Amino acid sequence: MLLASAGFGFISALKREAFRRRFDQFLLDLPVLGKLLRGLYAARLARTLSTLIVSGSPIVEGLSAAKSTLSNLVLLDAVGRVITSIKEGSSLSASLRRVQIFPPMVVYMSAVGESTGKLDVMLTKAAEHLETEFESFTSTAIGPLEPLIVVTMGGIVAMIMLAILMPILQLNSLALL
Repeated sequence: MLLASAGFGFISALKREAFRRRFDQFLLDLPVLGKLLRGLYAARLARTLSTLIVSGSPIVEGLSAAKSTLSNLVLLDAVGRVITSIKEGSSLSASLRRVQIFPPMVVYMSAVGESTGKLDVMLTKAAEHLETEFESFTSTAIGPLEPLIVVTMGGIVAMIMLAILMPILQLNSLALL
């Protein structure tokens, strides 16, 4: 009951913007998970922005639309600052570098894309690299957990079997009396 009320309280607290912003910043500040989340969100943003640029959208409108793929309030604010900086005349890569929240891969690839005129291609490559990095990390992290999962599932199956067989064995022992 205490666990359920704590969960309900946490979910209710996440609906308040100030708490949600602190929680999102906490997630991004975590050592391994934070880097992973930054990469995942940056990959989503880069892939969406790349698709919109290929479709002919200007960068500012593309960023405004791609911003909806993010759910982290801290990153949403950062993209808002990037949009403002671009409207003031800065380049995408300089704006991304200035907010210092996105992975360096996205910043460098956007700089290369801007200088070569193939921003969409470079953003797609950055997204692919970040997604590959995410997938390899998660498969590496989950690999050692597989034996533990198998043992846990075996224990659960054994408990279910015992729960079924114990009453049957007790009936047999009563019948022998």
